[in-house]
Amino acid sequence: MSRRTLPTRSDAPLLHRLIGLETEYATMVRSPPGRDESCTPSRGEVYAAICQAIARRQPTAQGRFDASKLFLASGGAITAESSPVDDALPGGLIEGATPEVRSPQALLVCQRAQDRMLQRAADRCGLDVEVRILKNSSDRLERIYGCQENYEAEVARGPALWLLRTGLMGLLPLQVLYWFCVHVIVYGSALLLGMARLGTAVLRGRVPRAARLMQPPPAWGLRAVVAIVRALRSPLVLWLLILTRLFAFRRQRTYLTAFLTSRLVLTGSGHVDGRGKYWLSAKAMAIDSHAGLGGYRGERPIYVFRHWLERLCEPSPGGWTAVFDLMRRRQRLQIGLSDSNIADTAEYLKVATTSLVLDMLEAGYVEGLPVLRKPIASLHRVAGDWNLVSRVPTSGGAMSGLEIQQRFLHACRRFVAAQHQPPSAEVAVVLERWEAALDAAMAFRNRAADMQPAIGKIDWLTKRWMLDQLSPSAPWAVRKKVDLRYHELSDESYFERLSNAIPATVLTSEASIERAGRMPPGDTPAGRRGHLIREFSAGDQPIRASWSHVVIGQGRRRRVVPVA
Repeated sequence: MSRRTLPTRSDAPLLHRLIGLETEYATMVRSPPGRDESCTPSRGEVYAAICQAIARRQPTAQGRFDASKLFLASGGAITAESSPVDDALPGGLIEGATPEVRSPQALLVCQRAQDRMLQRAADRCGLDVEVRILKNSSDRLERIYGCQENYEAEVARGPALWLLRTGLMGLLPLQVLYWFCVHVIVYGSALLLGMARLGTAVLRGRVPRAARLMQPPPAWGLRAVVAIVRALRSPLVLWLLILTRLFAFRRQRTYLTAFLTSRLVLTGSGHVDGRGKYWLSAKAMAIDSHAGLGGYRGERPIYVFRHWLERLCEPSPGGWTAVFDLMRRRQRLQIGLSDSNIADTAEYLKVATTSLVLDMLEAGYVEGLPVLRKPIASLHRVAGDWNLVSRVPTSGGAMSGLEIQQRFLHACRRFVAAQHQPPSAEVAVVLERWEAALDAAMAFRNRAADMQPAIGKIDWLTKRWMLDQLSPSAPWAVRKKVDLRYHELSDESYFERLSNAIPATVLTSEASIERAGRMPPGDTPAGRRGHLIREFSAGDQPIRASWSHVVIGQGRRRRVVPVA
């Protein structure tokens, strides 16, 4: 396709879509020497202490549908990523969600502000143990977690869009029936449990106590109710899976998969597995499907639609409007194939290049872009080859990860050059940093000792360099310590020490990070949500928040203020 016939997006500026990151952080608790390990605080206690430390520094609001979720005046949110059954265990994960922003640079600043907020909260949580935060993708037991990316994108167009909307209308009766049955089961079970406890107390000649009646249900009863709810949800899940796989983000999933797979050569965080083998990405090795609901059935897909299911199954009657919300042409595209990056360059390129490629795909420019023949097998092959020499089958022949990235970079350059309006300054910055990072990775591929251009910029290569400084006979435990402490959010972090020695690798300023830690970004739902929390959190009326609205007050005085 020539430049003269190149489709353009004159109606929308480049790199201006809403974007955000969700990152799972591991909490590590160290007891003082000689202390009884049985006295170590549970993950629930650690999370509560961190929430209290954050709330002392900025206004917050509880989640409307999840009281453990904490929305922040800075526009983001945190929540505990563990089952209530596991709250008594040590450790655990905390998920931090950045505010929604419209610039990759702004997102990088918000992510660094979030990292710092959690680091400070861990340092000042008031527990009599040492709490550390790790921003990585896998622990010593090979359990996988990490990061997810969110992009506002065109879900479909033309006949596909109308077929998707028609299918969503078919979901409405199932959604209403599910909501009714779930409420009958949940409230009916609570009523039966209360009556059983009351009857037991009367038969034993005791005075019923409110504390006894209000105790949580037994674990077996909770599991039974959850199993019944999941069974009731099955028709909704099946229909939603069919709709999303057939119609949602079809163009993006066709062409973006090759880009995301090859992107590991620049944005992989590196991983030492239990056998001592080195990988570009632990998260990539856990991916086992192309598109799905993301953990609902135990799967780990590249493209995640679990937020669609959660939106349809909201517990409030207003959740019925989710069907109509999902009919909008632009929806949230969630990508599960994403590493938790420490290096600014890797973090920035992860979201900036993806956003630019999405602009190109939505403009219809797909000429010459490679398509993977075997997406999951190719992903694992690229992730397992840190020498960057393996090739995977594509529509353009066998290509390496670097070659695929170069193909997308050249396509984006042609696309940007063909725009009617001059692109923003950030577009030029993205292309420049993208090319420089590819050159650094290519230098390593051509000469394994040539790591210097990538140190502090590409996480997996920087970590590889640190591991190479160890003795060849270093045991696995020593190598794994380097792997984990590279991602530690503290002044003793291995990467923090490196970045202090190479200031040029830092792409943010202290002033911008401090400002993002206090104030939400403007002209976004996060900005409106953050300002409402700051304005009303200290008032007489309770305030609860969600991603789409804020509820102020209760009863007849309650006001629901949309922010999205």
